[in-house]
Amino acid sequence: MDQLLTKVTAITENTDPRGVKWGICAIKGSSLYSIDVVEGNKLTGKPESLQGLFTNKILAQRAISNFLSAYWDESDLAAKKMGRKQHAESVSDNS
Repeated sequence: MDQLLTKVTAITENTDPRGVKWGICAIKGSSLYSIDVVEGNKLTGKPESLQGLFTNKILAQRAISNFLSAYWDESDLAAKKMGRKQHAESVSDNS
């Protein structure tokens, strides 16, 4: 990942805030699909919303997009809280 990830580009590329890329994998000998890490830390546990099997790629992609949207929202909120905390600490240090 050479470029800075933004929520919009990352979700389009199926990438979470940690840089882990998720993909849809066809199961050999079956018409079902699973979701797995295709790039990044394979030791990452698979979230519950991405577990299981999907009957088509559209449903699997929708599950990935929903997971990533929620994950990026949580990440953005945590970053904002951290920024506010650091700002408050710097203001109190200057007093």
